[in-house]
Amino acid sequence: MTCPLTAKVKGELASRGSLVVAAYDIAVPVGTDDDRYRALLRALDDGFCVIEVILDDAQRGIDYRFVEVNAAFEQQTGLTNAIGKCMRDLAPDHETHWYETYGRVAVTGQTLRFEHRADALGRWYEVIAFRVGDPAARTVGVLFRDVRHRKAHEEEMQARVQARTAELEQAHAQLRHAQKMEVVGQLTGGIAHDFNNLLQGITGSLELIRRYIRQGRIDNLERLIEGAMGSAERAASLTHRLLAFSRRQPLDPRTIDANPLIASMEELLRRSLGSRINLEVHGAENLWLTLCDANQLESAILNLCINARDAMPEEGNLYISSSNVVLDAGEARRLGDIGPGQYVRIAVSDTGMGMSPDTVSKAFEPFFTTKPLGQGTGLGLSMIYGFARQSGGQVQIDSALGRGTTINLYLPRYIGEPSRCNRAVDTIEPTPASNELVLVVEDDDVIRSLIVETLSDQGYRICEAADGPAGLAVLQSRRDIDLLVTDIGLPGLNGRQVADAARLLRPGLRVMFMTGYAQSALSDSELLEPGVELITKPFAIDTFVRRIRGMLDA
Repeated sequence: MTCPLTAKVKGELASRGSLVVAAYDIAVPVGTDDDRYRALLRALDDGFCVIEVILDDAQRGIDYRFVEVNAAFEQQTGLTNAIGKCMRDLAPDHETHWYETYGRVAVTGQTLRFEHRADALGRWYEVIAFRVGDPAARTVGVLFRDVRHRKAHEEEMQARVQARTAELEQAHAQLRHAQKMEVVGQLTGGIAHDFNNLLQGITGSLELIRRYIRQGRIDNLERLIEGAMGSAERAASLTHRLLAFSRRQPLDPRTIDANPLIASMEELLRRSLGSRINLEVHGAENLWLTLCDANQLESAILNLCINARDAMPEEGNLYISSSNVVLDAGEARRLGDIGPGQYVRIAVSDTGMGMSPDTVSKAFEPFFTTKPLGQGTGLGLSMIYGFARQSGGQVQIDSALGRGTTINLYLPRYIGEPSRCNRAVDTIEPTPASNELVLVVEDDDVIRSLIVETLSDQGYRICEAADGPAGLAVLQSRRDIDLLVTDIGLPGLNGRQVADAARLLRPGLRVMFMTGYAQSALSDSELLEPGVELITKPFAIDTFVRRIRGMLDA
């Protein structure tokens, strides 16, 4: 049985990219179509066969019979004497998808190009299948090539790529670890240096105070006390900066209109900048509100202005502007780790010397500074970065050598009712205590004793508890408690849980949270409900007393 050489067959054979066309048009002698067809088949290096597809009642291929094969067929398949035999007889384990594929070609006339593995033959094939002759004959031409060696090479190359990728990922992980350890080294080294100096100022002053008291020399103690207090305050400032860098500082988020906040800072900024720096402030009309810690925002703006001043050693201009911006997905992606949406942007620009790309890339690293030794901690920008990220925003530097610097602080827009602000409480002279009862819950004995003594000295009655369960027991009693003062980071039952239980038992009870590090108990962006305040350790006794009195008088 033979199959006539149709234009379809010639075209499909030619598409294999071999010398089929030349073999057909030049090398094959003039003769009958059968002669030319057989000569063409002999010239092919690829396997070729014509099969008669056997269909079931649903017109699905279930087997096929070999009508004709070329000389390369046996080499490409390993099958011998195939003509007239069915594939299921030659290879009983041949996969079903082969029969179904050829059945689809026979029924639809669709030409298919694909690669499949034939497990029964132990080979991979690149295949072109096309219908030939009368559709009723269900004959399909199959041109195929054994590509198992190419597949093996591809698999080997893929395995090499995967192994190389794994090696690179491991190398990158090691590099990231090394960079992290370098930052940790810088961090711990800087902390040790600064804290040792501060501790020396505190312990040295205290030792001299003790010595002078023993000697009866009490006339000059105030100077030493002020020195110790100054060192302690600088240590507190350093810890706040470290917590800001690591995004772990306890924030007191409030709804803020940045324009009046910046305006209230102008006098302070002009004094800090000096007469050689010209300051201009431009606030956008109808500026959106944002939700953040007002004190930290003031500190961030002040730090940016001080950095800008130092970048202009002779003279220059400094601009502070605010604006509403809407970031699309692309802009947010360029800023890095921030979602698209509406933001309040505060920009601080200077006409100073600018930064190199290398300096910009390191600007937010802890203890990185371009200032001379002893003139900068290197925590200013890292603190601003931590504050921005902790507030749900971002900070971005636009700078180049010789053209100045602009630092953009992005804070999310707040939509809702403005929250109350208690920042003026610190400046109000407290009224005397009226015999109110204060419950103090603090696990540190020294701090608890200090708070109890301070409040007792102010005329308050005191209950004290060393942990959450003990404090809760007092709250469950019949005692008429006016105010709860609790540390947030209590072991076990934390201060937030104690306060929540207290306000269920005693609705409207006023609560003062104390904290130095409380991320696990109080959300960074959580608004404190009315009657609840937050004070950060270490705090000044006078400030603490004023805050307590202000809450009780509210």
